Amino acid sequence: MLSNSSTINLSQTMEPRRLQGIANTLFDHALFAVDLDAGKFRRFTATLAHIYDLKHFSVKHFTCTKSATAYYRACLRTHNENELVGRSLTLPGILMTVSEKIISDLIALEFSTRNNSAQNLLSLSAKLATVGRILNDGFYPSMKIKQEELAGILDITTGQ
Repeated sequence: MLSNSSTINLSQTMEPRRLQGIANTLFDHALFAVDLDAGKFRRFTATLAHIYDLKHFSVKHFTCTKSATAYYRACLRTHNENELVGRSLTLPGILMTVSEKIISDLIALEFSTRNNSAQNLLSLSAKLATVGRILNDGFYPSMKIKQEELAGILDITTGQ
């Protein structure tokens, strides 16, 4: 982890019992990414639909035979019959699209229900965004951290 241009070993700063939970979560996210990268969309979506109590969740890959272009389509439906559909040209893109649409479109609709649907959708959105970043070859967390640090330095020097 980068902090003030120095490397910190997280295992030396955290209690060992907390590291087990973090390692399990990282393993789960990596396993989802491996499934998606291998084209095992059904296993991925069935698992998430079960965990987050969704009526339906699917991710499909389509290839246009005439132009040889490919795209991904995702569909998510809750037990309250609220639904979203997303499309993207890339696998990480479809995960990020669904994650953003959950927050912008579904959370408000599901919030009025008495069950934990809104909380489940929020957790699902976070998981999809994380797996999308894992699959994105152009995402480098260290570069993201450095950009945010530079932005903070620029804000201090300009007074804005």
